Amino acid sequence: MERTRLPKNIRQIGDKDYLYRIYIEDYVYTFIKKLINSKDLTAKAGILLGTYAKVEDSHCYFINGAMVVNGLWSELGELQFSDTIWEEVEECQQKYFSGTEICGWFLRGSEEYSPDLILLKQMHRKLFHKESLLYVSKGGESGILVGGMEPPTEVKGYYIYYEKNPQMQQYMSSQNPEKKVEKDVKDEAAHNFRQVMQEKKVHMEKQQQTFWRRAILAAAVILFIIGMRIWISSASNRPDQNNAVEAGADATELENTAESGAVNVPSTPTSTSETANTTALLQTPGGDEAVTTAATAAVSISSNQKYVIKPGDTLISICVSKYGTTQMLPKLCELNHISNANEIFVGQEIDLP
Repeated sequence: MERTRLPKNIRQIGDKDYLYRIYIEDYVYTFIKKLINSKDLTAKAGILLGTYAKVEDSHCYFINGAMVVNGLWSELGELQFSDTIWEEVEECQQKYFSGTEICGWFLRGSEEYSPDLILLKQMHRKLFHKESLLYVSKGGESGILVGGMEPPTEVKGYYIYYEKNPQMQQYMSSQNPEKKVEKDVKDEAAHNFRQVMQEKKVHMEKQQQTFWRRAILAAAVILFIIGMRIWISSASNRPDQNNAVEAGADATELENTAESGAVNVPSTPTSTSETANTTALLQTPGGDEAVTTAATAAVSISSNQKYVIKPGDTLISICVSKYGTTQMLPKLCELNHISNANEIFVGQEIDLP
């Protein structure tokens, strides 16, 4: 009977093979492993029973039965499947494993007889014309080969699955009637199942821990990047803020000076002749015009002072700093032939109007 779904409770042995997916039921796997690991050093062989299905692009084998085959070795020590042996296999299959098909065979060599891999592949192609399995144990190592008309190739890994298997339990009891095989196998199967569940639980816990570690690390990196951006932005704004504060202080000082209406001029001793000359000049007709002309000349002289651009300076901040207002900006640009008020550089010398 062909399976319509894959087993849920599984344990992987070896690597994942995407072309062949082989599932061996736990009772069957335990039965084969006991034969392989038994103290009896004679060669052992048997038949693998189950079903085959193709799921997507994978060839799936579900092995839920295994039987021992005796009398496979001739007097010369050669492995052979006679017609009598095949009849016994069919009889045992109908009695214990109805609804299954022959999916392959298994073999454990002995000290006297341990066929090489080439001979086993040739015998496999001779016995099974369609694609089937060969579970072979040699020198303490086990592996599964898959092949038919083509030379068998070894699969990377397989799965052990856990389900109720009364047919296999009944067959195992028939092989050891004096022992309570069913109870022993059930205990071992339960132990294996608990072990698989514990492994899955540990694996899930490790995955959760890995997820949270990555999430915390990602959050820390994001916070670090945001903090760096804020720090860089605030650091880049500090020179402008300092210039604005300095410009505001200069503007306030100029306003206070303008409101006071007086400029402190250093007093120097003047001679009587200088005072008289000044008085005479003021009393001379046209004296007002002379005073005005002198004042204008003084302003012109003072207006031709130079200024060297410093880091952080702008023409606007210079106007505010020197005149307390930005209304002098057009005149400053015109005097220095500057078409773009933002195109100045550190060390540039400009004339102040």
